[in-house]
Amino acid sequence: MSTLDIEIEEQRAEIQRWSPARIQASREDLEAYEYEVSKLRLASTEGRELMTPPVKFHPGLIVGTPSIMDGIFSQEFLKECLYRHLAGDWGDINPEDRGLNEEGLKYGNRLLSVYKTEKETLWIITEAVGSDGERESTTLLLPSEY
Repeated sequence: MSTLDIEIEEQRAEIQRWSPARIQASREDLEAYEYEVSKLRLASTEGRELMTPPVKFHPGLIVGTPSIMDGIFSQEFLKECLYRHLAGDWGDINPEDRGLNEEGLKYGNRLLSVYKTEKETLWIITEAVGSDGERESTTLLLPSEY
């Protein structure tokens, strides 16, 4: 086996062990966000300013897959989409999924948001409430990574 073959096998093994890069979102961070969000204004593509609505749920641990962390989307786009997701703006989902998300807010079920650009689609999934009454995590990923 050549050195290159060994490196490829090691990379394959690493991919199989892979878990998403993790970004800790503590309660203090969320409280700071909730405080600041009332002042935050996001410029739309038309130059209008939009007020970001308040948070509807705690995201738990926020994680991103490697393609997300490697910069396939701009940080500004990711931030805007995460704010929208936390505010209950589910993006480009169908009416059935929208209804499931509204129920999910009430009953602690999984939440899905879809945000499209010209080239790619971003999914944001927040897991269901666990036995401790908390949502464990929110993942930013491409649909192909689901």
